[in-house]
Order: sequence, then structure tokens, then C-alpha cells
Amino acid sequence: MTDSFSVIILTFNEEKNIAACLESLLPLNAEIFIVDSGSTDKTLAICSRYTVNIYDHSFTNYGAQRNWALNNLPVTTNWVLNLDADHRVTPELADELLNTFNKAINPEINGFLISRRTMFMGKWIKHGGHYPTYHAILFRKEFGQCEDKLYDQHFKVTGKMQLLKHDMIDIITDSLNTFIARHNHWATLEAKYHFDELNADEANERVVKAKFFGNPIERRRFIKKRYESFPLFVRPVIYYLVRYFIRLGFLDGTEGLIFHFLQGFWFRFLVDAKIYELNKANKVQSSNMALKFIFKFLFLFLLFYYFNILFFGLTSPGNHYSPFLANYLNYIQSIRWVLLNASTALLNLMGFSAICNNYDLLVAGRGTIQVVYACLGLGVSSFFAAFVLAYPKPLKAKIIFIFAGILTIEVLNVLRFVLLALFWNKADSKIIDHHTIFNIIIYILIAVSLYFWVKSAEKDNNSYAAN
Repeated sequence: MTDSFSVIILTFNEEKNIAACLESLLPLNAEIFIVDSGSTDKTLAICSRYTVNIYDHSFTNYGAQRNWALNNLPVTTNWVLNLDADHRVTPELADELLNTFNKAINPEINGFLISRRTMFMGKWIKHGGHYPTYHAILFRKEFGQCEDKLYDQHFKVTGKMQLLKHDMIDIITDSLNTFIARHNHWATLEAKYHFDELNADEANERVVKAKFFGNPIERRRFIKKRYESFPLFVRPVIYYLVRYFIRLGFLDGTEGLIFHFLQGFWFRFLVDAKIYELNKANKVQSSNMALKFIFKFLFLFLLFYYFNILFFGLTSPGNHYSPFLANYLNYIQSIRWVLLNASTALLNLMGFSAICNNYDLLVAGRGTIQVVYACLGLGVSSFFAAFVLAYPKPLKAKIIFIFAGILTIEVLNVLRFVLLALFWNKADSKIIDHHTIFNIIIYILIAVSLYFWVKSAEKDNNSYAAN
């Protein structure tokens, strides 16, 4: 052979299938690797008669298992053929592979597309759009990976691919009980994928893109995307009618009737039912989360807002004045002192002559402003901190964002004091005072920043779910 390939087969309790699969590979004289995920039947004993390359790896999902095999097995050939235990290489495909690899392969070709011949209850399912369906199961090892999806995974090959003429046989099931159990499990995975990750597909470089004018796999993905755009429960009916009548599925006989109904209607209807169930549960969960957020936000806002007012009352001369709080724990006076001194320093840096005390800022030739409680921005800071703390996100991210947000609010406050000291004339009649102007600006900035912060949180949650 000018070039050569190895075969990777995934197994789990496949004693009924694996011998026939391995027998079909004998004409290829290829090195075979078995990746098993804890078989308890005779699978491994059967495999050991054909190869010594048997590895055990716990199964997370099909894509992850395939990619582990591609990345970790000691495969020395440039090409890899990926099979399951219920696959068979036909004699015609074996001859075609031998002929293909006995000649120099175009270096621009990184993969081969091989059609699947579906066998159901001993019948070849030729109609209903089920044949031919191509899969990129043979490719250069460095140029192919399995899609990072829970179900309906395809191999994604970088570069050009070439179609082979002959088929790989896929034995769909050994019994209807197994068929229904598998498809029930796959329906759960498909519904979860649709619910969690479908919208992120176009941005995911690890999945096959949907292209009408692409290769057969990309075109099939495009058609499925169009299917997914139809309403739940309507689409399986339309799909079945198209598949069985328009695409001549009825020509597959009694076995075809059973297969096309179960796989083309029942399975797809079951997927939709599970998606509906997830959507219904999520609406209740989302409603509960929204109510929880609202109550938590209102509680924290009122707590912060009125605590500041109460503390201001206790540290101001009057009936409830507390000398201890006023002298040792007066954070309100500390904020005022920082704002006044920062404003004074900035004005002096700008070339003006400015001085301040604990309450007033005086600029020579300009006038005086008095910094009262309403000028400190404690109300908007309370709103901002309450929203961030109430929102479901990691505490560390909340603390960092609150610190940055309140610091920004107070920096803007310093700029306000500078502008007021230079240009504001309180004797002039104003339709709206500077406190209202400042609060409008700050609340707009807060709304914009919270919007992007919340969107980033949703993106992080989606990334976490995808992993």
C-alpha cells in the first residue's frame, strides 16, 4: 500500500455484533484499535482474537469518546477509519479501499465520504431519503475530529473530501426493544441539546456547518436546521409525510413501514415532547428565579437606602445623635471628605485656586458649593449594588463589578463638583436642578453597564452548559 489506515472501533457489551464487524475488516489487513467502556459480556474476549490493541476508557458521550480515541491511541498510520460495532465493511467497499490506498492519494484530499446502508429487521432501507447518506468516517488523523454534541454527531474534517462509491452497512438494531430504548435515550439527548445549545451552533467551530451548497453532510445539516425552524409537533408530521409518501418510503415494504414510522415520526415526536417538557419546566424555573431576584433586589435596595439615611441621622446633630458613630465610624463624612478633597486637588491642578472644609468647596473668583447628603450618590450606589448582589452570578464577579461601578460613580461625582464650582449659579432659575441631571446621567450609565454585564453572565452560563 502506498498509504495505510488504522481502524478504531468503540464497544460496550457488543458480543452480538463485534465478531461480524471484525470479520468484515480482515480483507483490509489494517491495524485495529478497540476502545471499550466497561463491557461485562464476551465483547473483549471476542476482540482479543482479532487484535491486541484493546483500551478501556469511561464513556461520557459519543463525541468525547471518539475524540479521546483520536487524540490518545498510539495510531501510527496517517489515516483512520472510524467504525461502531454494528457496522460492516462490504466486500465492495473493502476492494475500493484497497485500490484507493494502493495508489498515491491526492495530498489535497483529507477525508473520504462513505455512504451508510441501513439494515432494519434484515431489510435494506433504500427509500425515504435514508439512502445514500454519507459520513466522513475515513480521514487523515490530523484533520478530523468528532463534533462536540450530545447526539447526531458527525466527523468534521478540515479540507477537501472525496466520495467513495461503495457502502458501509449499519445494523440498526437486533430487536425492537433495543431500538425503542436507544431512541428514547437519544431523544433525551437531542431535546437537551436543542434546549441548551442549539442557538450557539453557528458560533461553534467544533460542529459541521449547515450549507445547502456544501458537501452531503453539510447539506443534510442545512435541511435539519430548516426542520428545526418549524413549530413543535407540526414538524414530525410534515417530515413523516414527506419521507414516507413523497420520498417513497412505502417502497421499503412492511419493515420500511415500521422503520419510517418509528424513526421518522415517533422518534421525532418524542424529541418534541421532551423539548416541550423542558420548556415548561424552564418557564416555571425562570418565573421563580425572576420573582426571587425581584424580592432580593428590593430588599437589598431598601436595606442599603434606608440604612444610609438612618446612619446619616445618627451622625448629624439632633435628638438621636451618636458621638461614637459620628467620630469613629462615619463613612458618610469620609466619602464627603474624599470627594471634596479630590475635587479641590483637580481644580488646583487645572490652574484654579480652590480650598475646602468638611462641607464646602470654594473656588476663588467663582463661588462656593456646599456638598450635602443628596450630593454623595448614595442612592444610585444603593440601587447599583442591590441589583448586582441580587443577580445570580459568582460572588467574586459581583464584588469586582460593584467596586468598579461605585468607583466610577464617585469619579463622575468629582467631575460634577468641579463643573458646579466653575459654572453653576444657584441664583439662576433652573427648570431642573443638578441633582436630577446627575441622577439621570448616572442611571442611564448604570442601565447600559448592567445590560452588558447581564449579557456577559448569560454568555458565561451558556459556555458552562456547553462544557
